[in-house]
Amino acid sequence: MRDFVDKQNASIELTERDEFGQEVVIAARVMQAKPSTNKQLIAYDLQDVQKQLNAGTKKIGTFLECSKQSLTSFEAGNPIYPHLGKEDNFVSYSACRLANSEYPELSKRIGVGKGHIDKHLIAATIRLEVAFYKQGVDTGQDKYVQEHGQDDCIGQTVSIGPAQMQIRHIERLVKEFPVQLGKFALDPLRAALKVENAPHFVGGYFAEVIQHLDRGTKPDYIGGLDWAGVKKFWSEGDLNAALIYAYNPKEDHVASVKNQLKTIQLKGF
Repeated sequence: MRDFVDKQNASIELTERDEFGQEVVIAARVMQAKPSTNKQLIAYDLQDVQKQLNAGTKKIGTFLECSKQSLTSFEAGNPIYPHLGKEDNFVSYSACRLANSEYPELSKRIGVGKGHIDKHLIAATIRLEVAFYKQGVDTGQDKYVQEHGQDDCIGQTVSIGPAQMQIRHIERLVKEFPVQLGKFALDPLRAALKVENAPHFVGGYFAEVIQHLDRGTKPDYIGGLDWAGVKKFWSEGDLNAALIYAYNPKEDHVASVKNQLKTIQLKGF
């Protein structure tokens, strides 16, 4: 986040980065120079500027707090990826199995081969996220949520917990699936930080994607995601790839999660 002042045109902008890394304005004011009655002074509407920027004051404060959390959140081990090589400590395989069974959209499709969902897909999805969980960035965001239970510092599109799921999805899924996730409704973000809870949120996300595929609708929350790519994988019978791609729309991500599936199978989980 930064402040930018253009002295020539007397404009002030308060900006921050969005989910795609682009700088966006959260508060701004262009102050047009206007002649005074004696044509010797230039007056700027600083009072109005202050009113507009006051809205950003809280955001600046929480940004600084979040920065402090990031700097004090480093974990022992790998200096960049603290959970790399210890992925299974952060995946609850029993919770993954339970998540498979509690969502009908998943349970009736669990199986092997074309037209089926691998029983370890939820676990593989989380395992990959755990492997590349970052020091300072992911650890700091999780620490902030653990201490505050809210997202006023980090924003709705930030990913948290072992599953690295966006906050907006966590809060929506709790409402969409009250039977499966209603028990987390009072404190959903802290719940999603726990290893034993993360699979239930991933299961809900997958179930919601399947509901839209079955209805032929596109989710409102999908944003810039390549929904056509999701549908293509699904229509070809590669259900695993469709759900992986819906979770993270990158071709290499599909291959990476499938590699995690192979690792889990070799380990005999």
